[in-house]
Amino acid sequence: MVSLKDIKGTFIVEGENFQEQELVRLVEIVRETCVLDGKGTVKFLKNLSEKDKIKYCLAARFLANKIDSNISKEVSRQELETLLRTQPKQVSARISDCRKEGLLQDASEDMFQVSPHVLQNLLNDNGIDANKVP
Repeated sequence: MVSLKDIKGTFIVEGENFQEQELVRLVEIVRETCVLDGKGTVKFLKNLSEKDKIKYCLAARFLANKIDSNISKEVSRQELETLLRTQPKQVSARISDCRKEGLLQDASEDMFQVSPHVLQNLLNDNGIDANKVP
């Protein structure tokens, strides 16, 4: 049986530790689908739709930036074209779809980043209450 003393450090956490625990949980979820190299290039471990590839790519880059500030949280249109291995018009269409669904935000011209609610949805989609990350 686990004592209250044993679980206190994992249950009662300061704000900074809570954010770190949330980050760890998100990374665990995302790394089941994709990983990054040291330059921030996303490699997928599963077959996904083009829209989901964009969503996970943006989420992965955002999380990687929280761990290593040398990796940009923003993804360029060119990177998405390379990632999706499709024609620029197709990439533009998928970006437009993602924008309409609120999955991405324009960071600057031809640069995108994940919308904050996407990260919470990743937690929720995996059965985790984003407001109660263990």
